[in-house]
Amino acid sequence: MSEAPASAGEGVLVAIQDAALGLVRPYDSEQATRFAAALEALAPNTRRAYGSALATWERWAALGGVHALTPSPFALRAYLRQRASDGASISSLRLTVAALRKLQAFVGVEPTANDQVVTDTISGLARQAAAPRQAYALTAEALAVVTATACRPRVGRQAGAARAGAAARAGRHCAVPGAVGRGPAPLGGGCAHLG
Repeated sequence: MSEAPASAGEGVLVAIQDAALGLVRPYDSEQATRFAAALEALAPNTRRAYGSALATWERWAALGGVHALTPSPFALRAYLRQRASDGASISSLRLTVAALRKLQAFVGVEPTANDQVVTDTISGLARQAAAPRQAYALTAEALAVVTATACRPRVGRQAGAARAGAAARAGRHCAVPGAVGRGPAPLGGGCAHLG
């Protein structure tokens, strides 16, 4: 091996390449230059993020006996699903796949991270993460608060335009649906149905 990488993130990229079973390649000066150029093309924060994502992937692969550099798409799918169930964000999972794609492209091995199974897994996990959640029902107490305060004058920047007297002069109606006093608010302020 020739040159040592300058940062921990770069070290992880080199370590994963070197640890890949059966694919350890000695670096000649041309390969070292290509590797340095590939790393320089990435922003420092991207290098660190890729390094961290690949280190996590490499630990999982080693525990599962999975080839870290050329995993099967199904092994990568299992990893992504496990990380998602452990609470990893979709952006973190996408980052891991992007880092593995970059590493596979640099080394020149089969790009298993580009497989349709991996793409579909990411899409499915993203859809599940973005699934709409049912809002909580409005309680009777909360509805009572809304009803009691619906026609009160506003306070704040636009308070002048929303005062009950201004609303009455403008002919605005009470905002409470089904209220007894549906007409304009009385000049004394407030809603007719509130008494």
